[in-house]
Amino acid sequence: MKLDYSYLVQGRTALMGFCIIWIYLFHITTKSVFLDSFSQIGWCGVDCFFLLSGIGLSHSLERDKNVVGFYKRRAFRILPTWWFLIFGFHIINLIANRPCPGTFLQVLLYYSGIGWFFNGFFQTERIAWSEWYVPTLLLFYIASPLIHRMSIRSLIKTIIILFIINIVLSLFHLCDSLRLSYFRVPSFLLGFLIFKVILKYKVNNSKCISFNIAILINFFLFVCGYLCLFLFSDLSATTKHPATFIESIGAVFISLGVLQLVSCLSKVKKINILLSAFGKVSLELYLLHVFFISIAWRLRTELPIPDTASILIALFIYLIMSIIVSKFVKHIVNFCKNKCCTILN
Repeated sequence: MKLDYSYLVQGRTALMGFCIIWIYLFHITTKSVFLDSFSQIGWCGVDCFFLLSGIGLSHSLERDKNVVGFYKRRAFRILPTWWFLIFGFHIINLIANRPCPGTFLQVLLYYSGIGWFFNGFFQTERIAWSEWYVPTLLLFYIASPLIHRMSIRSLIKTIIILFIINIVLSLFHLCDSLRLSYFRVPSFLLGFLIFKVILKYKVNNSKCISFNIAILINFFLFVCGYLCLFLFSDLSATTKHPATFIESIGAVFISLGVLQLVSCLSKVKKINILLSAFGKVSLELYLLHVFFISIAWRLRTELPIPDTASILIALFIYLIMSIIVSKFVKHIVNFCKNKCCTILN
């Protein structure tokens, strides 16, 4: 009898939508008693996101083993949107006289994403929010074909070794500037592992534990992970991730538990549609809300409404902005593709 994680493949877009909302709540720091305790560990939403990315990438590579085609699809999905938004943010920072890349080398490192791995660019938490995510994702994408070739046993061993490495790095405060990146590697590999397990049991027609029992097991994992973070971490720290060795393990437990519970909600059609709307533009929404988080803060201070209401209004403003950016970038990419095809023909 095996635990069924196939819901992670079936409802992946809706689950990614939930993850980006959770990350947004973490960055905005709510004052709501109901949301506060949940939003304080919203950084786990990033772990969920990378776990889902691992599942999606493994599924993509299993369906089409053409590595060149895989890289092309990933590049066209990520790079145009990222370059468009960081260019806009770059211009705004220049006009506002804020820190931004000045020399040709800084610009090259900034737009390639390589600069993040050289101890960050400006070493400020505010800018790190926008710097670390896409470079880390691109590095994971590059490694994905190699990870996909690993066996289930090799993945399990690698994940355990990475947990140990994370513990050592955390205890001795090594590579702290890259902590946002290296702590997500186990979750990313876990996504590949889960997909391989699902695929194996589908091929072998193995029976799975019932959905209700799976919910109970994952809820237990969620509670264990949350207690670990509560007991060993400073959950009130909103400017940096809790620097504890237990964080990485706790985040994985929480990721699996939360995703299982949210999958139940996403079975309701209207909730699935709503979460999927956020999931389809999750990249744009992440970048826009970290670049322009001042929108949310201004609404919270200037609108004479409850804090939770202003947070939700800001969230839907970011959603609308994300949809517009997504459609605009797709239009530009398609236009450029057509022009290139016309010239080549």
